[in-house]
Amino acid sequence: MRYDPKYLEEGLSKIYVGGDHRGWYLRQATLQFCVSKRVPFEDMGNTDEDPQDDYPDYAEPVAQAVAADPMALGVLICGSGHGMAIAANKVDGARAAVCHTAEEVELARAHNHMNILCLAADTFDEFKLVRLMEEYMNTLTSDDPRHIRRLDKIKRIEQDN
Repeated sequence: MRYDPKYLEEGLSKIYVGGDHRGWYLRQATLQFCVSKRVPFEDMGNTDEDPQDDYPDYAEPVAQAVAADPMALGVLICGSGHGMAIAANKVDGARAAVCHTAEEVELARAHNHMNILCLAADTFDEFKLVRLMEEYMNTLTSDDPRHIRRLDKIKRIEQDN
C-alpha cells in the first residue's frame, strides 16, 4: 500500500537525509522508513561510520538542497541534533529544528514552516522515529497571517545579516 501523507499529496519532491557517525544507525532507519513508505528520498551521507566525520559536512548539502526546492524536506541526524540544526540554519531558506515529540514536530512544521527535521540519535529509537516521521509528513505549513508575518521577519533577518 502506498503511503500518502498530506505533504505527498501537495507534491513533495524528495526527502534529503544526512547524518554523521553518531547518526549512522538512525539514518539507516530513516532511509528504511522512506523505502517502506515509498517516499522519494536522497541519501546525502555519510558513507561509513567514521568517528572523525563532522556534522556540518552533511548539514550544509542537505540544507542547500532543501532551500533550493520548496517542495523538499530534509532530515538531519547527529548525537544531539543541535549541531545539525545550527549548521543547517546558516543556509538561507533552511528552517531546521530539533524535535523530540510529535507535538514539537507538528508545531515546528505548521507554525514555523520547518523544512528540516533534526533528530538526536543518542535519545531516539526506530519506533520513535516512525512516529515523528509520520507527523512530519502529515503536517502542512499554516498560512495563518500571524505565522506568515513571523516568517517574513525571519527572512528580513536573513537578508540583513
